[in-house]
Amino acid sequence: MQTAPFAEARKQLALHQAFIVASLKQATTKKQAVEKPVPDFPGLYLLTQPTGSQTYAYRYRRPADGKPTKLTLGPLDKKATGEPQIGASLSPAMAVALWERCRQLLRQRIDPAGMKPGADATQRAAVAGADDGPTVDELFSKFLTRYPLIKGRAVKDSTKKQTGGMLGLRPDGKGSWEPTGNGILYHWTGRAFAKADGTPLLTKRAAYDVLDTMAPVAANRTLGALKLFGSWAEDQEYVSVNPFATLKKQNEETPRHRILSDAEIKALYQTTGDDPYAKAGWLILSTAQRPGEVFEAKRAELDQAAAEWIVPDTRRGKDRRDHLVPLSAMALQIVSRLPDDGSPYLINPPRKNRPLVKHSWQRKAVVKRVAVVLGRKYDDEPEASRNNPYTGAWTWHDLRRTAKTGMKALGIEPHIVNEVLGHDRQGMDRIYDLHDYAKEKRQALAQWSDKLAHIVA
Repeated sequence: MQTAPFAEARKQLALHQAFIVASLKQATTKKQAVEKPVPDFPGLYLLTQPTGSQTYAYRYRRPADGKPTKLTLGPLDKKATGEPQIGASLSPAMAVALWERCRQLLRQRIDPAGMKPGADATQRAAVAGADDGPTVDELFSKFLTRYPLIKGRAVKDSTKKQTGGMLGLRPDGKGSWEPTGNGILYHWTGRAFAKADGTPLLTKRAAYDVLDTMAPVAANRTLGALKLFGSWAEDQEYVSVNPFATLKKQNEETPRHRILSDAEIKALYQTTGDDPYAKAGWLILSTAQRPGEVFEAKRAELDQAAAEWIVPDTRRGKDRRDHLVPLSAMALQIVSRLPDDGSPYLINPPRKNRPLVKHSWQRKAVVKRVAVVLGRKYDDEPEASRNNPYTGAWTWHDLRRTAKTGMKALGIEPHIVNEVLGHDRQGMDRIYDLHDYAKEKRQALAQWSDKLAHIVA
């Protein structure tokens, strides 16, 4: 039987004990039976008789027809011990364990009345066949809290958040995770992941059914998250075999070709104003860094006097080393205009001590202002192609692509551009090339800054 929920309920047991005493006092004073819901445990009731006897009951709606019903759990005995059973004496903790078992069965659309000693054979068989394994909700939260190392290194918090979003969870601000109402959990909440013996209950077919409801790119990303979760669950022995190990991508991804034209760059500059997201976009464009690294940049990482920004390896994406980003005149111009409200983050929402988040509606607002200035309707335009990369709505990452393309157009050597972007060195260069390229990167970004200044002039 699942006892983990009781660990979370122990904090409420003191209140539970006080509730028992108050119910007893009320029944004996009024000299009539009193049935009251137990605080913090929906559906759990305590019936107190004037004689002083007290009995737990669980009220719910039957899965078969939705009709309300009551299941008597057993009499209260604070000294009771052992495995909780319907009809036997129950301590408060045992009653809570039975309450959780009832809720677990209902999540699987099984009537908990099948636990009664006198239940019919069909009901008993349904309960006997029910699994005692943890739910997807529980395991997703544990997985994100104990996120596995990737290539021997801890992943960035932003990676955990991104994976959590795909699974349907977000940080609750208290060190744990809460449902978003989207993602995989929207479809699987309350379902058990595996039986107590490790037999998977969720299959590839169940995963494909959910992935088919998603946009192509989102489906591919979520597929990767499911495979990683399944591997973790198998390693932790929550399941005997990863049911998602052989999932195959069902959607072809075509590489994006979108870059911004000079007119769009100028319009972005003109419409930046006080919008922190527009400022972040301009910083992506002027430094050629990853959107996530700009959004999570901290003031302590920047040295304006030396015109340098050190992106620490703990926040790096694919590469795992501190990354020096020389700050050009254009980048320093943006940084100098950022308000310092005491937040550790370089750019943060007004009056909020947290980094920016990559929600689509903030980007769409920035893109829309640019479209209005240019009199364009991006939604009516064809998707960008290699032959015409200037059409359709653009994303934060397209700004980085624009910077890379622009620097190459200035004649800057490809390997220097890759150093600016922070791409990992390839082949033997990963072992033998230890040059920091600081001077070359500064020169490259200075050239790019001059080009941007000419565009917006």
